[in-house]
Amino acid sequence: MKTSKKIRIIISIALFCILFGLLVFESARSATDSSKASNSILASVITNLSFLRHIYNLFTNPSVAFRKIFGHFAAFLLLGGLGAWFCKEFFKSKIKELFVGLASCLLIAIATELIQFIPEGRTSSFSDILLNSYGFTSAFIIFDLTCVLIAKKNGSLQANDIKANLVPICFSLLLVILSIIFPPSFSGTTFCYIVFLVVMLAYAITSLLLYFNVKKSRF
Repeated sequence: MKTSKKIRIIISIALFCILFGLLVFESARSATDSSKASNSILASVITNLSFLRHIYNLFTNPSVAFRKIFGHFAAFLLLGGLGAWFCKEFFKSKIKELFVGLASCLLIAIATELIQFIPEGRTSSFSDILLNSYGFTSAFIIFDLTCVLIAKKNGSLQANDIKANLVPICFSLLLVILSIIFPPSFSGTTFCYIVFLVVMLAYAITSLLLYFNVKKSRF
């Protein structure tokens, strides 16, 4: 293994572990401490980024919506991006890369919710697990789609690489089914679900078009 590749793996896993540790720390805090911290951060963000005030006022319950968007979706979007980077560097098989990556992030999404049963005043919810899943799945899709388009541009894209895209597509469809059974109950969660759907549909359509394009170019 090349030294540069080893360095990229070490950096990606280090950043992944740091973010994972922060998520566990936040999940283990009491309801009072967590609420104070999130409200303080939210107030600071709204104060310094004035354009967010207009978006903030669009939600029925702005504080809860922003907590869902940034504390769950965005946090796991970042975690998923780091996880996708690490798996891309570590695994040679794309199917294994996507499967292990998504499965690992799902376990973390579940674990961070279960931890919330421990501190006083905190509760866990299945909808938050789904929200976390929207985040890391979107990250894997965006990361993989970027890699696929780069490979297409370089002329190194193979049909089997595109077939592996069925892993995140099938996982996304499972999330959609679960979301229909357990529909989003907060405006912030609904917003994240819509973003996830747009990303998933773009990924599925692009994968399909690229697959037929690659197959056609072989003849």
